[in-house]
Amino acid sequence: MSEIETIPAATAATETPAREGQTPPPPGPPSGPSKHIFDVDGSATTQFPVTDDLLTETATVTVDLKNDTKHALTIGTSRSELRTVQQGGWVDKDVTYPLFGAGGVFPSLSSIPTGTSTATLDLPYVMPGTTHALVRVHAHGDNEWQYEQHTLPMLDTSGSYSAPADLKLEAPVFIGTWRKPAEIFRVFSGGAETRWLTIGGQIVNGTGGTIQVKTFSVKVVMGNTVLVHDVTLPTFYNFESDGSQVAVPVVNGAAEMAEVLNFFVVGWDMHSQPSDISAVTVTIKAEYVHNGDTKTAVWRGPVEFVDAVSLPCAPLGPAPKDCVWSWGNAPDKTAWDSHSWPLERFSYDIVAEAKDPTGTWRSSPLGSDPHDNNSYYAYGQPVLACADGVVVETEFSDQQNHGSQAVPNLQGINKVVIRHKSGAHAEYSGYYHLKPETTPPVTVGQQVNAGDVIGHLGNSGGSSEPHLHFGYLRMDQTGRTNTIPMKFADLWSADVPIPVLVAPGNGRYQVIEGGKKA
Repeated sequence: MSEIETIPAATAATETPAREGQTPPPPGPPSGPSKHIFDVDGSATTQFPVTDDLLTETATVTVDLKNDTKHALTIGTSRSELRTVQQGGWVDKDVTYPLFGAGGVFPSLSSIPTGTSTATLDLPYVMPGTTHALVRVHAHGDNEWQYEQHTLPMLDTSGSYSAPADLKLEAPVFIGTWRKPAEIFRVFSGGAETRWLTIGGQIVNGTGGTIQVKTFSVKVVMGNTVLVHDVTLPTFYNFESDGSQVAVPVVNGAAEMAEVLNFFVVGWDMHSQPSDISAVTVTIKAEYVHNGDTKTAVWRGPVEFVDAVSLPCAPLGPAPKDCVWSWGNAPDKTAWDSHSWPLERFSYDIVAEAKDPTGTWRSSPLGSDPHDNNSYYAYGQPVLACADGVVVETEFSDQQNHGSQAVPNLQGINKVVIRHKSGAHAEYSGYYHLKPETTPPVTVGQQVNAGDVIGHLGNSGGSSEPHLHFGYLRMDQTGRTNTIPMKFADLWSADVPIPVLVAPGNGRYQVIEGGKKA
């Protein structure tokens, strides 16, 4: 699907130079009318993993450029690129290729010649869940500019899965989200069971310059009934090349977005929502200013209810003496956290906590050495298989951090991945940041049962302190890997004496063997 923005040359030439990671657009012609000067088309295929290594998905993208003029077109490099996106329009930040020049789709082109140019690029890695390639082209002729972006569905080469739904993205600025439809799920939050709607997304700035986002609103409606109308401007974030997170500056009440990808998360307790959500829709609007013109980007889609998978046991047993398990970065989000990525939105970071003499919850005793892993209550606790399955991936040899002190340039992460179902809708659980093991407790190909020890809680990989990162994945009808919520038969609230029969939200919990208190 294509969206075309034709820009008068005099306007385009005044765009604010891009920040780090972008190339400023070339000088445009002095003046001229707007008109269509080229077409973009193409195709894309994806090759899903033939093994259980979910991070080996590849793709091939073919791009066709048709220059409809009688002369070569000058390329605007800051906005000409190939990216990959997910079904809600979420753009993967780590997969981007220039369209022209070295390493690009058209490596030998410095301009767009007359007629049709075709090139193919093999992508050695695409993020699990990717559904489309996004081709963005910015070029000008003698007296005109044109910007076009085109989405290409990535089709399964095996023919085993259905094609992803069409995806139409506005130009030059659009809102992308984790998924479309948006997802509502049952969660234990604030001491009670409720329903929750969380939306993670981006404002994607394709102007090549800076935009000012003045207003941002989310409206959830069913017919004429408004369920949510939130006009709060969320905190947006950019990410540097080293992975560090930087808040987008707000000037005079407007978010100043100079980067392409500007991330956000919003969420609401939907306890009063109707039981039938088939007619519920979500509309997200962002009013922005670019070069003095005010425009609006809109995302609109339906809502679906997402059931949690029922698991026989939590990934950890009863907490150490006088401790409880604190489940953090959970799905009941209201703002950005470290699990605000599409493949992690239903996952958890779990630590053990106890109250210190002042009544404050802590993950290590007051006065203990924060740089010693053994200071932390959770460290070394057995990690358990959450259900029966087959071990498909392990790593137990990677180095650990020192408590809260990260080891610079630490590579790798100790982990176990278990396949619980096979076939077109295979399911997997993943356990990360484990301790190194001289004698690994499990090996690839080993059958395990729910509750078996598969490792020990550690501090390897990108970790701020000893904890367990845990998540669950299922393949959908298009063959894409998607994370889903989980509920556990043996989990109880630590704050109120009741079992937790839905997905746990951010909070403290106890694991009760057998699922019933004595």
